[in-house]
Amino acid sequence: MPDTATPPTASAEPTAQARGSLRLRLMLGAAIWVFAALAVAVVVLRGLFVAYVEDQIRERLITDLNQLVAYTEVDASGNASLSQPLSEPQFHRPLSGLYWQIETADGRGVLRSRSLWDGVLQVPHLPVPANGDGDIQTHTTTGPTGSRLLIAERMVTFPDYDKPLRLMVGWDESKLQGLIDAFTRTLSWSFVVLAVGIVGAAWAQIAFGLGPLRRLRGALAAVGNGQNRRLLGTYPREVMPLVEDLNAMLDRNARMMTSASETAGNLAHGLKTPLAIIANEAVALAERGDHEGSALLTQQVELMRRQVDHHLARARAQAAGEARGLKTPVSPSLIRLSRVLGRLSDCRIDVLEEAPPTFRGDAQTLEEILGNLMENACKWARGQVQVRARQGRFASGGMCLELVIADDGPGIPEDRFDDVLRRGRRLDESKPGSGLGLSIVDDLTRAANGTLTLGRSPLLGGLQVIVQLPSAGRLIPTALTID
Repeated sequence: MPDTATPPTASAEPTAQARGSLRLRLMLGAAIWVFAALAVAVVVLRGLFVAYVEDQIRERLITDLNQLVAYTEVDASGNASLSQPLSEPQFHRPLSGLYWQIETADGRGVLRSRSLWDGVLQVPHLPVPANGDGDIQTHTTTGPTGSRLLIAERMVTFPDYDKPLRLMVGWDESKLQGLIDAFTRTLSWSFVVLAVGIVGAAWAQIAFGLGPLRRLRGALAAVGNGQNRRLLGTYPREVMPLVEDLNAMLDRNARMMTSASETAGNLAHGLKTPLAIIANEAVALAERGDHEGSALLTQQVELMRRQVDHHLARARAQAAGEARGLKTPVSPSLIRLSRVLGRLSDCRIDVLEEAPPTFRGDAQTLEEILGNLMENACKWARGQVQVRARQGRFASGGMCLELVIADDGPGIPEDRFDDVLRRGRRLDESKPGSGLGLSIVDDLTRAANGTLTLGRSPLLGGLQVIVQLPSAGRLIPTALTID
């Protein structure tokens, strides 16, 4: 079924387009900044932790080395021994990762810790100090398990032995890497939890900050569906200028539509007096015997009156369509029109209401649309007309008031739908009329921002007209039949 009445086309001027979400943009910005900052913090804190631990290990090695020097005794033959074991238990556990070793300056082993088991610390050769004693030095080498060792060593000359001995203490850095990895994991998970918390707090802050915009959107929706004429509510001072500008635009638009409607009404009323004079002249012509001229003049006057009424109704409908806050229930108009047309015709008029929403417009526009359609249906019906009012949806998805008027008459061929919507066109001259009924309904529907569709009734077999009009809420469901 072709849709012969389409909504007004969009303007060719550029229009605003939605691009992304403001909330999503703010959240992405906050999330990227938070995760980047915390990632940098993890790297910096890890570096500080590694430097701190390495300093502590060096201090510990130097302490153990000083203790080793203090406990070492060497006789005149160069035999070394410890006056007492070192206090660190790891020196006594095999391959514990903490080792000490005493050797001669040329690299011959003299004494080593039990933790070395059967291994030997392989350290590079160092020059012998001139006075036999040297400062503490630190370097790295390979340990007995193949891992990297941090070594603290010193050349020392003992009183009973004239050759310096090389005393060293080593610590397996794989132990350090384990500490660093554990610290990094703990720090990373802690910062992930912290980041999630910060992002959640940012989301709550953004949602709270955008609350006034949500309320403004609701207020605009209330204006759009006819609940209010202006934007209502309280808003922050940053949003109030926008609200005031929008209210000023709504007020200006309402004044313009009212002025246009009044101008059209004044013009129509101004034409009625000349038309009445011409009609009187037509009567005078008939009295003087010029019946043919009188009939022609009367016909043209009637056509002009219909044209004036049509344009007046269209201006009123357009003003009502742009106005806000107008709500017209459907039931009173349906009942009144059904009773009147039921008396004037021989048709049975069945009215079915399926909880229709109210019409967002004035009663005159609604009755003008319903009256023309129901009168046209009664004119061509064989005996039955059905009027259905229900909730529907526009092609765009929005809720609407849907009126379906069907009859059991001959109907209209599908290829002639466009013709009957043209002003003054009639497919059958056997019935009285001006050919303006469906054209007026089409114009009024468009002016009210609605749609009109012609087709064949699947139930009654005659013409079916579907009119979709803007709605403004729901009514209590009712059903009635009028003979």
